[in-house]
Amino acid sequence: MGVVGFMKKLFVLFLLLHISITGNLFAQDFESYDVIQGKRFFEKRDYISAVACFSNALIQNDNDADAYFFRGITYYTLNKYNDAINDFNRLLRMRNIKAYQIYDGWMYRSKSYMNLGNYEEAINGFTEIIIFTTENIIGAKHYNLTEAIKLFNETLEEAYYRRGTVFYTMGTSYFNNAENDFKESLDINPNQFEANHSLGVMYVQSKRYKEAISPLINALQIYNNYASTYFNLGIAYYYIGEEENAIKNIEMAVIIEPNNIRYKGALDILIN
Repeated sequence: MGVVGFMKKLFVLFLLLHISITGNLFAQDFESYDVIQGKRFFEKRDYISAVACFSNALIQNDNDADAYFFRGITYYTLNKYNDAINDFNRLLRMRNIKAYQIYDGWMYRSKSYMNLGNYEEAINGFTEIIIFTTENIIGAKHYNLTEAIKLFNETLEEAYYRRGTVFYTMGTSYFNNAENDFKESLDINPNQFEANHSLGVMYVQSKRYKEAISPLINALQIYNNYASTYFNLGIAYYYIGEEENAIKNIEMAVIIEPNNIRYKGALDILIN
């Protein structure tokens, strides 16, 4: 077994042991006063004060995993993605780290790379999450850890969706990769608005209009107040010859966003 394979097995065993001892992935150890205050500021959306508190905690103890974790999330919320990546990189090299911080740290770091347009690093990050989480699910099933399986599936669902979004953003040459990832995410949880919407819109852009209808309808059954979903569904109906359904859906898009010139223009063409 190579070093990477050995490390993966250690990682899986660490998570399973943590779950078996604590009963969940979110067990809390002692948190410093500054971390507690920083979390309170974060909840109040006073992110600058939150960063100051977490930074002060790190002045007191530069090995405070909680401070790196929560400051990284705060930086991410402030769109300071490079700072977030730095904090998550430091966090993920530490030993005194909670299990949920490993997964969330990976996820936020990968999303930061995605938002910076560093798609290669983002894809690598989400792929690592998918590989490790899949192995953890196998281990959790072996030990009948129901709650762990649920949490791992939620992580896997998001990782596939996020990686699919990166592929989608990279353009039509990567639509097949995006399609596969959106479908993998929906296989885990079909009741996702974002994955259904993204898959349907991608089908419309690929001129696969008949295939677009089902995921777009599914998306609207989950959340029925998003103009873009109605609009794309209307376009799909139009190109398969169902003009009445096309008009109904584009009318809904205009009702939700009455100032959208594109939607109004499309409706005028269909009606007149």
